[in-house]
Amino acid sequence: FVGRAIEVDSTNAEAQSLYAKVLVGLEGAPSGINYLNDMITNYPRQNKYRMALAEVYIQNENYQQAEGILRQIISLDQENKKAIIDLGKVLRAQNRNNEALEQFFIAGVKDPNDANPIFLAGQLYFDTGKYVEAANQFAQVLKQNSRFPLAHFQKGRALLQLGRAREALDEAKYEQAMNPDLSQGYILAAEADYGLKQFTACASEFQKAVAKNPQTSEVYVKMARCNRRSGSLDAALSLLREAEVKESGNPDVYKELGAIYQTKAMSDEALKAYDRYLALLPNAPDRGQVEAQMRRIESGESSLAPDAF
Repeated sequence: FVGRAIEVDSTNAEAQSLYAKVLVGLEGAPSGINYLNDMITNYPRQNKYRMALAEVYIQNENYQQAEGILRQIISLDQENKKAIIDLGKVLRAQNRNNEALEQFFIAGVKDPNDANPIFLAGQLYFDTGKYVEAANQFAQVLKQNSRFPLAHFQKGRALLQLGRAREALDEAKYEQAMNPDLSQGYILAAEADYGLKQFTACASEFQKAVAKNPQTSEVYVKMARCNRRSGSLDAALSLLREAEVKESGNPDVYKELGAIYQTKAMSDEALKAYDRYLALLPNAPDRGQVEAQMRRIESGESSLAPDAF
């Protein structure tokens, strides 16, 4: 069909760009890249071909080549916001975070009504552990657009990392109201409830998340932990069985199993589970805590230490 569009109008840049992308799918990236380079040679002032070429490079994780093309586009059209944002993403993929932030902020200045570059900056701050800056960026996003997708969720995640669980729970409720069919708001609420030691509410929110969308084994482990802390040990065990089916190599399954067995005073089973956890994750950051519980069992004290995990 795109071939027919080109037959009707061979100068249609969108059709030619789409044709090149189809070539990538049919024959591999080199075919599409060669096609687009030919179009750039024939139409040097048409930036759509360069954008398509950059997208092909990004799709194939050829970030240095993509960076070069995007910088060419921006040199020819300094107002090309998409190219600036894409350049930021490409720099982020190369772990050049300060340069990436600069591009996101440049894009934000180009179009103050578009909150997307500020959202991307917030994500980058979050991913690099700068939670205060992340929370501030997501707050700015919401100031510009109170209904920006997942902005409440991301702001809540940052607040949770700062120990502000009550505020994070408020953001989760906003997210649930805006996107009731997405699981993110319920997961955030569950984690905030856990921070507030509201374990029954935590388990309930995780259950809502699972009902909305399929979840990873990690979510089942966290839900099991909430059930354990609320006293629902059999429900917690059932959830861990589901988590193990989803991902038998997830070490957290066995740490949580150990905690449940220890709570139930099933010492041998607890030790086996803890051993499995440490075998799967020998450099576990909480290895000392786990070994402390194992020593506790071996010394004759079978119960789990309060607030151990």
